[in-house]
Amino acid sequence: MKIKSKAPSGSLPLTVDCWTSIGEEDLNLSGENPARLSVLAEVRQGQNPVIGAEVIATLEMGHGPIELVLSDEGMNPDRIKGDGIYSKYFTNFVMNAEETRYTLKCEVAGTNTSMINQGPSGSFRSNRLGSLPQNPPCCGSSAVGDDS
Repeated sequence: MKIKSKAPSGSLPLTVDCWTSIGEEDLNLSGENPARLSVLAEVRQGQNPVIGAEVIATLEMGHGPIELVLSDEGMNPDRIKGDGIYSKYFTNFVMNAEETRYTLKCEVAGTNTSMINQGPSGSFRSNRLGSLPQNPPCCGSSAVGDDS
């Protein structure tokens, strides 16, 4: 993973973790119900999720890179909207090879709608022990879609 940024003075740095739903295990694509692979990335500033960012996962397997735009909209495979975890299913596998090794990296870019999810506001947040004004508790996200 390569991060090209520096937090401004007095700000917490952004962190990005990128992984797959199977970790380092083998993925079985044969049979009537082949396994599904989710690619996930978590973007945070301190404890708080970053929402509205552009997150691109790049998978490389020797035949040229494949880019996936991950989303945090609460739709499969993403479970909770606005929690800073971006995801997408990957289905473009090399089927003729006996075994293929993939390399995964994620890049994050801010957009006009990027922001930090500050979590619940009001007395709930201010009464939390150990919370700092610049690093309030997470999360306050919603799993209800806009069309619900």
